[in-house]
Amino acid sequence: MRVVLFAAEELGLLGAQAYVRSHAAELDRVRLVLNADVTGTPGKLFVALQGCPELLSLIREYARTADAEAQVVDHLVPYSDHFPFSLAGVASVMVASLGGPGSRGFAHTSADTLDKVSAVRLQATAMILARLVVRASLEGEWPGRRHTAEQVREMLVKSGLEEPLRLDGRWPF
Repeated sequence: MRVVLFAAEELGLLGAQAYVRSHAAELDRVRLVLNADVTGTPGKLFVALQGCPELLSLIREYARTADAEAQVVDHLVPYSDHFPFSLAGVASVMVASLGGPGSRGFAHTSADTLDKVSAVRLQATAMILARLVVRASLEGEWPGRRHTAEQVREMLVKSGLEEPLRLDGRWPF
């Protein structure tokens, strides 16, 4: 198990991109990338598997046994630190808080301050994620697999991300 904190996400996922480049030889051994982004606010967890439908039932079961109120879906999200791993074909999951009334709309503004985070909710989310990581690390036969470049390309096209990524200068193919 490896815990990595990335910098410069808002500047273009620079830390995660650098990590993927410098650890490319190790990526075949990575079982799962779990990215927690915008957590600790009220509301249930949003767990987005990044083109890994084979993990849906397993992650839903992990969340259920952790008593986590979570919406688990297979949906590509290209704007957080898991995405460079997804582009490299590594099974990735993004976890965020869906938030409650009045909890959105302040991100990346001067109103994005520590008082918006609930210490209790952040602790509960950390405990849920720790349980998910432990379960994933102990799982015998892992259903996730690394996708080929062609599979990643197909996933991006099917998800409607080719045009936005091209416009953003991030289309890797």
